[in-house]
Amino acid sequence: MPIVPIVLPGKVIVAVENPSELPPPTATSKRLALLVGINDYQGGVGKLRGAVNDAKKMQQLLTTRYEFAPANVKVLLDGEATHAAIVEAFQKHLIDRADDETIVVFHFSGHGSSWKDANDDESDRLDETLVAVDSRTKDKFDITDDEINGLFKQLTAKTKRVTFILDSCHHAEPANINNALRYCEPDTRDQPASPPSYAVPEEKPSDGDLRFAPSDYALVASSAGKGASYEFNEPELAQPCGCMTYFFVREVLNASFGEVTYKDVMDRVKVAVSREYPSQHPQLEGADDDQYLLDTKAASLGPFVLVHANSDGADFDSGSVQGLTTGSKYEIYPAGTKVFAPDKGLCMAELTDVLAFRSRAILDKAIAVPDAARAVLRQQKYRQPRTSVYLTGESTELLSKLRTRLEAPDLKIDPSIATSLKVFDVVSDRESAHFVVEEMSQGDYNNMPDEFRSLPKLTVRGKYLVTMSAGGSVLGPPILTTSSEADRQTIKQLVAWERWGMVLDLLNTDPTAIKMSYSWRRENSATTTDQEIQVHGSAKLYFKVKNDETQHLYFAILDFSTDGSIDLLYPRTESKALAPSQAIEVDKTFTIPEGYQEVRHYIKVIGTTQPTDFSILSQNSPKPISNDAGTLAKLLGERARIYRDSLGFQQVDVAEWRTDVKLLKIQKPK
Repeated sequence: MPIVPIVLPGKVIVAVENPSELPPPTATSKRLALLVGINDYQGGVGKLRGAVNDAKKMQQLLTTRYEFAPANVKVLLDGEATHAAIVEAFQKHLIDRADDETIVVFHFSGHGSSWKDANDDESDRLDETLVAVDSRTKDKFDITDDEINGLFKQLTAKTKRVTFILDSCHHAEPANINNALRYCEPDTRDQPASPPSYAVPEEKPSDGDLRFAPSDYALVASSAGKGASYEFNEPELAQPCGCMTYFFVREVLNASFGEVTYKDVMDRVKVAVSREYPSQHPQLEGADDDQYLLDTKAASLGPFVLVHANSDGADFDSGSVQGLTTGSKYEIYPAGTKVFAPDKGLCMAELTDVLAFRSRAILDKAIAVPDAARAVLRQQKYRQPRTSVYLTGESTELLSKLRTRLEAPDLKIDPSIATSLKVFDVVSDRESAHFVVEEMSQGDYNNMPDEFRSLPKLTVRGKYLVTMSAGGSVLGPPILTTSSEADRQTIKQLVAWERWGMVLDLLNTDPTAIKMSYSWRRENSATTTDQEIQVHGSAKLYFKVKNDETQHLYFAILDFSTDGSIDLLYPRTESKALAPSQAIEVDKTFTIPEGYQEVRHYIKVIGTTQPTDFSILSQNSPKPISNDAGTLAKLLGERARIYRDSLGFQQVDVAEWRTDVKLLKIQKPK
């Protein structure tokens, strides 16, 4: 086997030239690996250039950095990597030899594909596959996700210390297929009458993930489920390789901060790969953020935000959905930092521009912020509880009437509640407004881009009052200016949306806050902690919250929809305490209304140490709060505009509660 050295600045690591000449493996092997790399495909499948180099690089990494015995690392290249040989090696080299202490790595570099689902366990009617060297020859086929699932079930029954590293893709747009893409067209041949005995299909249809739910192994994938995976010319030696594998190996070798976690590596890999190929987004599934690479042990990490340099300061990989607010201050630490001692970081950063999932900050000193640096919240600035509105249009009498009502000191929030608050300020500067009310013609409204006008087009000619967000997105049905209730209906929309935003914006991600875990999943798919998920048409989703504290906690799960509604998913009745280590899971089926292009749902979790009446947050049935309610209940009530006392804004100990928010996008079916 030729030597393919890994070259990094200041480092050269060389593999054993002929591992087959080494002594046989010991009887008890604590580290086992199976590495597959295929360039030279048979049966008319397009050839690759860098998959063999990937396997060799991984061999070098495992035998040097992780001290795998060379003879315990089985490598199948090109013609060796037949369907039968890969399965046999998985069974005999990994499953048969593993025990509960064994660390196992399976790496596959080559083409991915799909074929017609034979057992109705895939919602897209396609089985994801790995393409072996002989997969498209006579009477030979791809390795299906059912086979992979069955093999990994047998392996993880013996050891949980399993990592699957996959550098291929299973779906691609035809226009993007080229020599650099690790994908080949689906196999349209008639399939075998029955699957292999070791294959295990999913119990219910899934959305096409290669890793089934539940699965007890970590998957490092070169792209998202339906994303692209590309080859790449290694800059040091001008050798072709898989883009993800190259940067994965590089970041592991460059890690100089002790034991490295999956997140330490993948934070950097994601940045590097997407910089080379913006459409490729590596994924990590099944491993906790603080889990050490190739192990089940975990580091002790506090919450942090990923940060990257820009020309004027720093870009944060989080935004308002994760609780960031303009004016808040963060301390920035080097990549890989695990202990965030106050005043020991690189610099302080103040957020100046906060979007949904991205933020920008200025620094208190001129430094070069490293990629994948970590920032920890030091000072939280909450949004002021007054809301500004900008009015524009030709109907001066109607807009003047609307202004008068909005600025009235006794504006009623809800007819069933006695409390009246001064909520709105009408401003003359559109840029400083939280909401915009604009008079529009039917034609102007219908001609708005779909991303701003997700509601159906208007069919009645005339002038309308349109309520919009500061960014220009329509928030509610337009109201004809000729209606005698136009001003009242507009205020009703503004009140509902102002209340919606105030409750959603109430966030606490302080490092000292209570500890909880929040995850979600599609029906019959793997659980994920991703902040965003996208579906087309409809989907049933499950939301799970776990108490990670040593004391009882109380939780609420709320659905903030872009139609302005707030639905309390949990608890449906009286709030009950959740014991330490216990979890609750709720589900909801989401659909997109007829005529809409896209709707969004922010699914928010609130956890607290004190019993709290979360029903006050329901948009449909708010109710008064008593003066003897707890401070968090009063704070929630104040943000819901149904509570006010003489002390003004409620101050709550940040250690007693916590929030987390995830974004669901539902788009019109393609």
